[in-house]
Amino acid sequence: MMQQLPVHLRAEAAESISYEANARIQDRVYGCPGIITRLQHQIIEAQQELTRVQGEIAYYSAQRQLQDLLKMEQSHADSKPTSAAAAAPKQESTLQTDPSSNPGFTNSMGGEFDGSIW
Repeated sequence: MMQQLPVHLRAEAAESISYEANARIQDRVYGCPGIITRLQHQIIEAQQELTRVQGEIAYYSAQRQLQDLLKMEQSHADSKPTSAAAAAPKQESTLQTDPSSNPGFTNSMGGEFDGSIW
């Protein structure tokens, strides 16, 4: 079999045959395919862990950015000079998050919204 190969490939073929023989000694049933399968499983597990860690990094990075933004807004609000407009009492927002508290709110069917979703 080795004599059929070109001379420059024979050393690599001998190493490959030797590797396969050693793998077959370690795992008589599966040999090299068993090693390949185990390595593929390790790659999949590493990729899953990498994806999980990247998600955690993105989460904590977004949290940190939000904290930094809130700190900047707070420091900006603290550094504003007091004026007559700033001293005036704040008006409540007219935006209501609960549609049922708005008497004029109607659902898509034209009826009044009763607060339930079913």
